[in-house]
Amino acid sequence: MSAWVDVFVPASDPLWHADVSKAFHWLGHTLAAAFADVGLQASMHPGPYEAGPSLAWCALHRLAQAR
Repeated sequence: MSAWVDVFVPASDPLWHADVSKAFHWLGHTLAAAFADVGLQASMHPGPYEAGPSLAWCALHRLAQAR
């Protein structure tokens, strides 16, 4: 199971980070700890985003619609 959360952090905030692959590590750690506190197993992926087959399918679908 996974979750997707949209979060905006302005550049003036101390939590902001210029490297988008590291920008929300703080949030991942916080959410994993919160889930663990209520007995749910959770982990945080510390690496960069890795596009899966669904992203490739979306790109192909958009390309096909554009034709």
